[in-house]
Amino acid sequence: MDQNPESHAFRFARTVNPSATKPGHDLATLVFQLCDEAFLLYCVEGWRNDTLTLIGMSTNFKKTCLFNCFMRGDLLEKLKRIPFTLCEREFCVTISDTAAHQHADGIQVGASPSQIDVLEAKVILSPEGDAAIVQLKMKEDEPQQEGPPVNAWITCYRPAWLMRLIVAVCATGIRCIVERCTAGTVLHRRVEFALSHGFAPLCVEGLLECGSRITDGPFAIPGSPVISGASEAH
Repeated sequence: MDQNPESHAFRFARTVNPSATKPGHDLATLVFQLCDEAFLLYCVEGWRNDTLTLIGMSTNFKKTCLFNCFMRGDLLEKLKRIPFTLCEREFCVTISDTAAHQHADGIQVGASPSQIDVLEAKVILSPEGDAAIVQLKMKEDEPQQEGPPVNAWITCYRPAWLMRLIVAVCATGIRCIVERCTAGTVLHRRVEFALSHGFAPLCVEGLLECGSRITDGPFAIPGSPVISGASEAH
């Protein structure tokens, strides 16, 4: 019998420290192509209780990149509170930056300059609700310039999780990976959901801290020698 009252209280506590570690459950897989690069992303729960991580790779069959991108912040908690049912077969997610772009060592005034970002994601769920086809409207280089739409596929989705949360996180993760955001980068984002069946749009705003760890290397053809000189960016 446990004689320590503090241990007993901890065992039945309902609150969990945000920094507590947790198992890395796979939530969904995202596949898409940008220009000549093909991307494969696994959305994983953890490593901290308040964090989602994107682990994956990209390749143009000449060079392959392996990456690990994390995201956490109050925006994730707000997205988790938005109700979702599998009867919502179609919805649209609009994502934008608010006025401030912050970094752990200071605040940069004005919207954050970005080379590429996802402005909008149109989502159609499969009849079983465990997969989706997504059309991404991209922003490229110039502030108001739209690039060609990018088709993406979400598979292995866990219906117990929120598909809108997965889409919003993956959309921001694309920007984080392409721009190689360093740990401590904080984006203030506005996410709006347009639902079908005449429901009013839902909108949330919040901070999202993100960072990426990317390893570059040549694409090795099986049976051929690997060329040295791979570099790593943090």
